Amino acid sequence: MTTPNSAIVALIILAAWPIYGLSRAPSAQVTEGPSTSTKAPGTQNAELSLERSPLEVLLPYVGPDGTEKNLPVGPLAYDQKSTIRSIQEPAFQFRYNRPESLTLLDDTMHRYLKNRERDPSGLDKLTLLYARFDAFYFQDYQIRENAGFASAPIEKWRSLRPQSRFPQVVRAMMLMNRAFAASTGRPGVGSSMANTDDPNELLEQMVTELDKLGPTPGDAQPDILRIRARAMLGASDAELLKLIDEASRRNPSTLELYGMGALSVMSTTDDPAGYLETIARLAAERTPEEGKNAYYARTYWWVLTWIGIPNVRDFKVDWERFADGSREIVDRYPVQWNIQHLAAIACAGGAKDPARALINGAKGRPISSAWGQITYFQRCRDWTRN
Repeated sequence: MTTPNSAIVALIILAAWPIYGLSRAPSAQVTEGPSTSTKAPGTQNAELSLERSPLEVLLPYVGPDGTEKNLPVGPLAYDQKSTIRSIQEPAFQFRYNRPESLTLLDDTMHRYLKNRERDPSGLDKLTLLYARFDAFYFQDYQIRENAGFASAPIEKWRSLRPQSRFPQVVRAMMLMNRAFAASTGRPGVGSSMANTDDPNELLEQMVTELDKLGPTPGDAQPDILRIRARAMLGASDAELLKLIDEASRRNPSTLELYGMGALSVMSTTDDPAGYLETIARLAAERTPEEGKNAYYARTYWWVLTWIGIPNVRDFKVDWERFADGSREIVDRYPVQWNIQHLAAIACAGGAKDPARALINGAKGRPISSAWGQITYFQRCRDWTRN
């Protein structure tokens, strides 16, 4: 371990809230194996940044001797960010509080749930749509005085669809963000007023309201919120693991359940690497339909999206299982988003064989959210060829 456990825990606590790695793009650099002399760029907001244009990709390599000509700079074979934005489009209309928009939103969420729809990379569409609410709306309205912005459309949504669970779950997400803001003492964006919310009271209220929904098969968001709440309220490792175990039996195929569950446990323990490995193995055991190790690799990827790909060297990755899982993912969902992110993780961890197998499948220009800087793509590729 190159970083003390206490430092890893502190990093995880900062990264774990608010929810969902898909609302941000990690900085990444190749650490073990390929040399690195330049730091990768800082964390960016994936929802506000597009893939760089071919010109931007070429700029670092326009030198007097025309170096780096062998880098792939063709068009993207698949644009994951555009796909996510299209999936989340109904949530963008939430702010306008129009009956037709709220009805469409509810219908879309029910369709995603009923059909268990996934995007071409294998991510659950319902979870991606939930992420839009958390990433876009509630973080800017985190104190009591501003909560009305989100509360008004939620209440109209509930009146339009009184039998739907979704407005209640979205309300719980708002309460979670208010609780997190209160626990950190932040007043909220654009506000000079003191935050007088009691975070524990908000969390208990949220859990009570969610419990009234009963079991939610196919929708793990209530369980994810409960696990986060218990972690913030000081639950023990054993209690959190029990909640993760029970929730994963109800909704075994929800990746975010394992990812956020892992971050929650890791933020409370002195052995974050050990618990992450345990939960990654649990994810693989519970989700064999995608491949016996696909969710093992996906769980590590999910967590590293939050805390940074270079931190993979501080964990206890079974690289043979990761390689198997990566093959299973790419065989089923052969998009560049999967290939290049998994390759970047393997390269950062010094796992040359799986890195080589993955990077050989890279096409088009390098994906910035995987590599951070384009030079790391080339370093990884060149390292695997030596």
